[in-house]
Amino acid sequence: MPDFIKGFRSGTKGRFYLDNLYPAEAHDYWEIILILEGTGYMQVEDHQYPFKPGTIFCIPPHKVHQNVPDDYYADYCLGIHKYLVPGEDVNVFEDDADHNFLNLLKLYHFVNTRKPVNAENILESIETLLQHILICWLDRRPNPELLELGQVIRRNSSNPEFKVSDAIDAIPMNDDYIRRQFRELYGCTPVAYLNKLRIQHACRFLLATNLSVGELAYRCGFNDPKYFTRIFTRATGLSPKEYRRTNMDAKDHRQKNQPIFEFDE
Repeated sequence: MPDFIKGFRSGTKGRFYLDNLYPAEAHDYWEIILILEGTGYMQVEDHQYPFKPGTIFCIPPHKVHQNVPDDYYADYCLGIHKYLVPGEDVNVFEDDADHNFLNLLKLYHFVNTRKPVNAENILESIETLLQHILICWLDRRPNPELLELGQVIRRNSSNPEFKVSDAIDAIPMNDDYIRRQFRELYGCTPVAYLNKLRIQHACRFLLATNLSVGELAYRCGFNDPKYFTRIFTRATGLSPKEYRRTNMDAKDHRQKNQPIFEFDE
């Protein structure tokens, strides 16, 4: 029997709520996941890996994993019992500019759905080709030190004393190179990524507590409430007070569209 594709799935959560995620799961087979839409991170046990459209995850058997999107995501999933890519841990890749990996997955899905003559042989051939593409891309995997930098930033996102520059200085690479590669991996600079996480914390606190803006700013990692207000307003289009009032006035703020924000620092 050929290995199988689980197919297209999508998930969403109220922009900063954690109660409507695609559930954590683990399997007795390898799973290849291609992100089609959305940004966020993949939680694999104690590790977090950023994703954006085109990110490919190879998840080993029995590893509990979960997509945690910033807002919305969609992906293709392929279950693999005969895994050919070297290594026994999580592998992360990026699809190429021509979307060759995605196109092959679509072809796999088409064949698996339509069941033409010799479907099993075709599926096996596509599956083998997909994995050989990943083998060719092994030297394109994200730098583990940049993944660790992202983890450090996330772990310290609520710490007002944390400085991104100190975390960058701890990496034995050129600072400009680190920032360029980090932007390519995460879609923004390290400082912008830290601010993004802190604004996410702030949105949760604004709707879940009655903390003043000053108290909330400090809990979310900002020493200066005025700087926090400026960053928050630029990111969401609303001041913290306006954001709280607008969303608390909604009958069900979990269903209300939240402002989408981008960081270009």
